[in-house]
Amino acid sequence: SYESNGRMWPHMHTRILAALFLSQITMFGYFSIKKFIYSPLLLPLPFVSLAFGYVCKKRFYTSFRITPMEVACNNVKKAPSLSSIVKAYTHPCLLVEDKFDDVEQNEDARPPISGRTTSIATSNA
Repeated sequence: SYESNGRMWPHMHTRILAALFLSQITMFGYFSIKKFIYSPLLLPLPFVSLAFGYVCKKRFYTSFRITPMEVACNNVKKAPSLSSIVKAYTHPCLLVEDKFDDVEQNEDARPPISGRTTSIATSNA
């Protein structure tokens, strides 16, 4: 219920770029106030960030308008049963369900279960 299938990424990317732009402007202002000698070299950073945001918007945001086929078909798919999953991922020699079908016929061959259990560990005092 919390899966958005990537639909929130364009919104998050826009906010990340806005925070980056704001931090670069703030950094430029702070270094200018402190009379940092190389602060003019920071001036192109906000413009590069804005250009990067523009390129990303033109190149990648169009793919977020269309819902992927995998997401659209999620409701159409039927979930496999647990027994078919176990059968698919278990080696055939480990599947014991068909080898011991006659257990009900030979119930008298089982040893009786006693009510008392014996303790192996004894205390030596």
